[in-house]
Amino acid sequence: MAGLYIHVPFCHSKCAYCDFYSRPCTTDYDYKRYVEAAKAEYSMRSAGYLADGKFSTVYIGGGTPSVLPADLLRELLAAVRPDVATEAEITIECNPEDVDSTKVGVWMDAGVNRVSMGIQSFSDSELAEVGRRHDAAGALRAYNTLRTSGVRNISLDLIYGLPGQTLKTWMESVDTLMDLHPEHFSSYALSVEQGTRLYARVLSGKFTPSDDELIESMYAYLCEAAAAAGYDHYEISNFALAGMHSRHNSSYWRDEAYLGIGPSAVSFDGRNMRRTGSNNLKAYLQCDFSGSDVECESMDDRINDAILTGLRTSVGLDTAYIESLGGKNMVEAVLDKAQQFIDSGMLVSNGAGRLRIPESRWLLSDMVIRELFI
Repeated sequence: MAGLYIHVPFCHSKCAYCDFYSRPCTTDYDYKRYVEAAKAEYSMRSAGYLADGKFSTVYIGGGTPSVLPADLLRELLAAVRPDVATEAEITIECNPEDVDSTKVGVWMDAGVNRVSMGIQSFSDSELAEVGRRHDAAGALRAYNTLRTSGVRNISLDLIYGLPGQTLKTWMESVDTLMDLHPEHFSSYALSVEQGTRLYARVLSGKFTPSDDELIESMYAYLCEAAAAAGYDHYEISNFALAGMHSRHNSSYWRDEAYLGIGPSAVSFDGRNMRRTGSNNLKAYLQCDFSGSDVECESMDDRINDAILTGLRTSVGLDTAYIESLGGKNMVEAVLDKAQQFIDSGMLVSNGAGRLRIPESRWLLSDMVIRELFI
């Protein structure tokens, strides 16, 4: 079954590293207009994604979905709930400063059963460096509020390579997260994207990204600590306790269909069509959904997508899937390119048609993946 992604394009403020589409919003009127527009877009686009049954996952991302007033979030979920499977995983992203017991209670009453909270660091100085609105104490309070409110599936985010971060402070953040022992966590190396405030600081010489040696040491400590705490490192940036993998994100990596609602949201029909919504918020609030970018992928595009997503996961790339897309000759072409990496230990073959990158080499995955592209 397909997944449903809902993009809420509002934030209190823009973090220094963020290049996701978002806009500041301070009026309830804009929130209300957004929910009405999202409901209208859903009504227009959803039918084509329900042929195989109800949505098996819902992911409300952003932006910062937790800025939405709780009653409007309830209204938005109520509009899609009839098309969502009873046992569906329903996730909302949030920031610590938005978490209170009343709001969390409304989320859960509306059907949310998984919360993904962006913490990024447990160092107050590192949080301030990238413009986060919470401090470490606030993150801990928010986590405890989620727990005491009855949330039993929590994912937390951390970033390594932040301005001012050292190996010692990173280890302290990782240790704090392990003590909390959430069901899932994601950890990303800082990416400096063009157009962000952090990018401008790099250009002006005010910030020098962490060197490769430090990033490798941070990654190694992360992997060791996660394994000792019982986490399965199932995707480059994602870790889960047994049975608590992100079902929604895993469907992306399996190349399954999903519907994206909201400005800039991406949809994939499970075959060859990808649609990216316009990032014109003014038009969107007027229920103008034109301006979407529609791409019909070629066979080579589909195969490259499969290589990219498969080799980011611990289960690896299934060459039988490559064969279903492009035939045996395409599998032979991929395996021919892969042989040099198998010989060097950068890729491992299980002898049954799967290739995977070992955890110790995942930081170099981009290089391997590029070389295997058709």
